Amino acid sequence: MLGKLKEADQKTEQIILKLTNREKQGCLYQEHLADLPCHQLKIINQIWYEASNGYFGFSVQKKLYQDLGGKHYYDPKIWCAFGEKVGWRKNDNWLSYTDLNFNLWAPQGHLPMLGMQFWGLRGWLTLLINRLNSCQI
Repeated sequence: MLGKLKEADQKTEQIILKLTNREKQGCLYQEHLADLPCHQLKIINQIWYEASNGYFGFSVQKKLYQDLGGKHYYDPKIWCAFGEKVGWRKNDNWLSYTDLNFNLWAPQGHLPMLGMQFWGLRGWLTLLINRLNSCQI
């Protein structure tokens, strides 16, 4: 996985879309997050976490977001600060997916990103964190 981080990220996105029966649509919305099975979400997180020696994964992103003061609701200031911290945002602008850093020198929590700009949600991680909490991840 680590030698092919972009491919791993895209594969993770495909898996999540499949788990939520959203492959055809190619995107998720808030109401679909409840359809993410906890067991599979734990496995996805564990693979990212272990393969990166604790550097990447949803649980890493959750901790970083909460350390910035992020709560269970969307806060645009925290969301932007998180984007800066993990390298998704630079100079007050969100990076495009193609401009992300798909290597081990990326900031902690940089991946997975899953092409989330297609989710139609600002602050999508807040919603995912709520699911992670309910799954005890």
